[in-house]
Parts: sequence; structure tokens; C-alpha cells
Amino acid sequence: MLQAKSIVIAIEDYPPHTSSSNAEHRLLQDPVTKVFQSLGYQVVYEYTSWARALKGVRSGKFDATFPWFENKDRRDHFILSDKLMTQKVVFFHRKDNGFDWQTDEDLASYTLGAVVDYTARDVLIEMGLKPFTGNTDSYVFQLLFKGRIDAYPATIETGQMRIDQVLPKEAAEELTYHNKPLFEQDMYLLFSKEKFKDSALPKKFNQKWNDYLRSEKPLEK
Repeated sequence: MLQAKSIVIAIEDYPPHTSSSNAEHRLLQDPVTKVFQSLGYQVVYEYTSWARALKGVRSGKFDATFPWFENKDRRDHFILSDKLMTQKVVFFHRKDNGFDWQTDEDLASYTLGAVVDYTARDVLIEMGLKPFTGNTDSYVFQLLFKGRIDAYPATIETGQMRIDQVLPKEAAEELTYHNKPLFEQDMYLLFSKEKFKDSALPKKFNQKWNDYLRSEKPLEK
């Protein structure tokens, strides 16, 4: 029997889409795994920070990472898959701080939080803002609860789950989010350009992924 090839994918917990410990929070991770398995690959997950995942895939230490929003730097230095999913990013804030915004200028009066290498941070900087930057969203949500920052942009599902993970129930109930999205974009799997620029794997992955999206049946090799 032929031994399956391995692909090393670097990710961080991003509930409900990826998780190192909760099988119910792998709504994206599980189908991605099945796609690679259908192509004859054994998937090895390396759980690390998103910043290390991105750096490791760019250098060729890891093979791939997901999910990521698109930007010019990622287009230049990675091979992007077809769309995995679409996510809306909104501002989370304390219920008692009166946070509201309709225009970019409104945001200038607030102390905003961000996480290194997250697309939302790049968007804020491109708007001429200077967000406080932390290494993890768990840390930034704790700052938000303590009132050290006024608002933090995150995807709705993941933001709500992260709040429930890092704060006691009573504290979590003091946070909410603003309905106006900062942005809504597609998210992708990033392949190492160092390893796969001459490989057929990205194209094969896209074909199988789109087959998966069109079918409710389990993927078959």
C-alpha cells in the first residue's frame, strides 16, 4: 500500500472554523482536511500563532495556512486558493461606552485595538488610524472589557466565541458589537509559493474544494 504524502498546515484556533481541541469548532478545518485526504495527502496540523503561521508558510517551513483575507502582500508571496468562505468584520465594544460610527472620521475619536498580521489592522492603518496592536485577540478582548480600548474589529462568530472563552459570563455580557461592518471579504487558503509554485496541488485543491461546495455528499477520492 502506498504511503500517503503529508502536508503541514499551520493554523491557530479560530472558532467555529478551526480548533486544536474542540471538534465542534472545525466547520472549515474538517472539509479542508477531507479535500487534501481525497487528493492522497495526510494532513498534519501545526497549531501556532497566526503571525508564526504566516511567516512559516512564507519561508517554506510549513506548507499552507488558512483562513486568510486577501491583500497585495499575500498575493505577492503566497499562492491563494479559491474562496473558502466570506466573513464580515465588525467592531466589538462595551455596551456602556457609547461607541458608534458611520464614517471613517468617526473612528478617529476612539482608541481602537488590533492584532498583528490581521487584515483589520491593515485596513485601519490604511484609513489613517493608529490602533493599539496586541499579539492575540484574546488579549485585546481583555483590554476591551477593561476599557483600555474602545473598540476592536473581529468577525462576528469568532468574536462572540472568543469573548465567551476569555471572559466570565457576566463580563462577556457587557460586550456587544456594532452592526455596521468595517469590511466584508472572502477568505482563502494560502499555499507556500516557495514549495508549490511549480506544483499542480493548488489547482487540484481548488477543483476538489469546488466539488465539495457543490455537493453535500462526502468527498471521495
